Amino acid sequence: MTNQQRTRPVGVRKYQGLQILRIAAAFMVLLTHSTFYASERLDRHFGVWGKGAAGVGIFFVLSGFVMVYSSTKLASNPIGWKIFAERRIVRIVPIYWIASTVKIIAIVITAGYVLHARLSPVNTVASYLFLPSYNTEGHIGPILGVGWTLNFEMFFYFLFALALFFRVSVYKFVGVVLSFLALGAFFRQPNWPAVSFYLDTIVLQFFYGMVIAKACLASKHIPKHFAIPLLGLGFVGLLGP
Repeated sequence: MTNQQRTRPVGVRKYQGLQILRIAAAFMVLLTHSTFYASERLDRHFGVWGKGAAGVGIFFVLSGFVMVYSSTKLASNPIGWKIFAERRIVRIVPIYWIASTVKIIAIVITAGYVLHARLSPVNTVASYLFLPSYNTEGHIGPILGVGWTLNFEMFFYFLFALALFFRVSVYKFVGVVLSFLALGAFFRQPNWPAVSFYLDTIVLQFFYGMVIAKACLASKHIPKHFAIPLLGLGFVGLLGP
């Protein structure tokens, strides 16, 4: 028996399709970033495939699903919040800090050659703490540009851990907070503090994943002969004109 088999909650189904969705989302994001950097650094006439940004939404939905699905035993554990937080920190923080440090070293060594990368103390510290802050160009974003998604992810994990700590329903607590943040997106102004970064309707995608996980844990599944066509239609909707 593998470690993964030993740690998986008894009776919890394993969804292989999640890995397929992860691969598809990663490919979409990679293609968008590749075309963007090719356009910015090589040829301004190079087309940017912007629809791949929808892959971020897929990642957020998957994150909401996985957090609920992998934490079924933690809600009844007095230190469940601590176990949850430690798992998230170990999984994300080391590799992200390494990548951010490499970026900083590159900026220092090759000053003037790295685009959109000037250092500021506040933005540097905030980047390591996964907190939104304004960079030297006046935009909200970490030193490692793609890390903006992790700012959302870590905030979601923080809310999830809080719900476990106070022993309240993760669905109600996280759902209410994310709903208020999404509502605030309609009132957000460009000159608001960096913390307004969280006022974005994209945060609801975490909750969508949580709701789907709740339905799956209740053994409410869409029959395969309906699910596969719906999956195809979903991608057509994401990638279509």
